Amino acid sequence: MPDDPKNLFLQYYGDYLDAKEKNHPLVTWLKAVHCRAQLQKIGDTPDKEEQICQDIFRAFVTKEKAEEIYRELYDDSKSYPGSKPPR
Repeated sequence: MPDDPKNLFLQYYGDYLDAKEKNHPLVTWLKAVHCRAQLQKIGDTPDKEEQICQDIFRAFVTKEKAEEIYRELYDDSKSYPGSKPPR
């Protein structure tokens, strides 16, 4: 189903990885934001997004790697390109 939040998450995640590999900061940020939005739809609330993400990836990688994937996705979604970190 093309509108299924999990399928959209996986599509956005693939786009996110492509943008990251090609060093496109704006697209990387945008796809990270899209991924998080889809995770929130899957879990029905923002507080479940980390667990949902880890559950999806634990079928393929270790628990530690699944945690790392979420942390990286989260960090990239919070770092708008060109903005300076707060002091």
